[in-house]
Amino acid sequence: MYGLVIEGVRFMIQENWGPQVLLQVQKLTTLSEKSVSTHDQYSEHVVPQMFKAIHEITGTPYEQIGVLAGRFFVQFLIRNGYGDLMNVMGRRFSDFIKGLDNIHEYFRFSYPKLRAPSFYCKSESEDGLILHYRSRRTGYLSYVIGQLVELARIFYQLDIGIQVLKKKEKGRFTFVVLKISFDNVGLGHDLKLKERVKNLNEYLPVDTKSFLQMFPFHIAFNKKLEILMAGQGLLNLMPNIQGLLMTDVFDLQRPCIKFTAEGIMVHQNCVFQIESLHPVVKQTEENITVQINDVVEDKVSLEKKTIMDNEYESLPYVTLRGPIIVLKASDTFLLLATCVVDTLDTMFKMGMYLNDFGESDCNREIIMATIQKSDTLKSMLENEKRRSEILTEMTKEISEAKKTARGLLTQMMPYEVAQTMMRSGTVEHSEAFDCVSIGFIRVCDFAKISLFIEAFEVVNLLNTIYSHLDAIVDTHGVYKVETIGESYMISAGCPYRDEYDAEMVADCCLEMVSHIKSFEYQSHDAVKKVLIKCGIFTGPVVGGVVGVRTPRYCLFGDTVNTASRMESSNQTAMTIQVGQRTKDRVDKQASGAFRIKPKGNIYVKGKGDMRVYELEKKKGRARYKKNEPLRKKMVAEKKEAEEMLDDDNEGHRSSALSRMSLGSVSKLLFLGLFDL
Repeated sequence: MYGLVIEGVRFMIQENWGPQVLLQVQKLTTLSEKSVSTHDQYSEHVVPQMFKAIHEITGTPYEQIGVLAGRFFVQFLIRNGYGDLMNVMGRRFSDFIKGLDNIHEYFRFSYPKLRAPSFYCKSESEDGLILHYRSRRTGYLSYVIGQLVELARIFYQLDIGIQVLKKKEKGRFTFVVLKISFDNVGLGHDLKLKERVKNLNEYLPVDTKSFLQMFPFHIAFNKKLEILMAGQGLLNLMPNIQGLLMTDVFDLQRPCIKFTAEGIMVHQNCVFQIESLHPVVKQTEENITVQINDVVEDKVSLEKKTIMDNEYESLPYVTLRGPIIVLKASDTFLLLATCVVDTLDTMFKMGMYLNDFGESDCNREIIMATIQKSDTLKSMLENEKRRSEILTEMTKEISEAKKTARGLLTQMMPYEVAQTMMRSGTVEHSEAFDCVSIGFIRVCDFAKISLFIEAFEVVNLLNTIYSHLDAIVDTHGVYKVETIGESYMISAGCPYRDEYDAEMVADCCLEMVSHIKSFEYQSHDAVKKVLIKCGIFTGPVVGGVVGVRTPRYCLFGDTVNTASRMESSNQTAMTIQVGQRTKDRVDKQASGAFRIKPKGNIYVKGKGDMRVYELEKKKGRARYKKNEPLRKKMVAEKKEAEEMLDDDNEGHRSSALSRMSLGSVSKLLFLGLFDL
């Protein structure tokens, strides 16, 4: 069953009971929350399940639900563009019913696996007709009745009555006889037309030659279904069928009846479609050129052979479609058929040619038009393929750009903050932290260094130093806040709270001082060591994202200013100066593992005299390793962000130039490091 039918039922539920009931119905069926596509196939049990669910939820009788669904399905088809087709299917309602099978054939172009029911009329009178309904499904009778009632009301302004005369269900098949009562006023005109045709027969005889030219695929057979005669076009494809039974050669595909003389008699208003039971392939003799041992011989005669499809291709079958009329004078049936082919390749495989069709057969024009359309479609397909490749490449580039942007954003600010920004698209984020340890690291005498080496060497030196410091920061799980020129800022306890914040920053600074001893630079007269100094302070801060054009994660508060003063007031290179709060917190967290020397008091603007200490070294292992999951989490997050970047950037931070603020660049320009 196609999703078109299910969508019609959903439309009925939506219009009658609203979206809430529709959600309840979907939960009670195998459909659940799935979206339905009109051209996809679904289980045959979905619609009966939906009817049952509606009955349980609303209390509406089951049969009434079926009728209602049928009526709304007609409205659903009209809304989806099929109203124009149904509007011209018949001048009268009886004509429309007789053409129901043709409508289903039309739908088969869009829904090739459609298992349509079959309808045929009998005993038509001025008061109505008898309709025989046959289907490969059970449980859809009320649904069909609803469709008939709505079709008559909308297109013919008729209020019809329907009575079930006979109903039989056998396995998965349904056989029903319906009496449809309506004012069939046009029937009298048909009787007059038959009388006119009877009179014209005397003046419009058709000779045999003209008939054979018009219907080269006709078949004449008797009531025993013995083939008496066939058209030349059909004999070219199936030369030995005369004298055989129709049922031994063909399978009746439409209408859905037994292939018997009695069945044909009551279905004369239907279009019949039959298909050969066996594939039909042409037999031909061909001359080809072969090459054996580098000797070329032409015109090698091949034995008569059958061109068969390989196991991966479908074999062609002869499909005939047309009405069957009864020749009462000879007590025979005549199928006025045309051969249905889908492609030129099929024609070639069967050995069929355009001149095999009758002169008045529109299939000639259809096939020729199909060739032209096929070329156009192939060209369009190639263009679409190229566009698709371009679109795929652009999509890939956009994906890579997004990936890089995410990685850069994650490097610029904490992982969780970056994720929030990417999800929400906003930069509004701030949070207060009660206890954070801030560390400032500065390259000593940076201005003097810049005077003796070239500008690009300054950048390379800073980039090398900061890359090594980044690795140390990652090892200790400390967060790198920012770099401003020759100054490097770190924090612990923010943006991730940690009970060992002071010990983490202290350990990190000690390793930085130890590691930097191996760095040198070439001065004008000698090779000199790179020196750094550090300052640490602990206290409350506020962290948040500032800026819109170039957003940054920054820390604010008196603690940040004081930590900066700890570094700037430190007059001794390769040492770490800490405040009283940091000293107390380090002693508590590390249980006296650090050796800390008092340095006296310093004056801090806005705060007065403050006692400071020098952090010399540490004995024993770090306590905060007990909190290793957080370290692993932070390192993993940074690794994930770095993997998003190009391979050239893996394991390294952005260059020092990209990290330097506008003020730092201005300072370098002022020092004359760039020749502008």
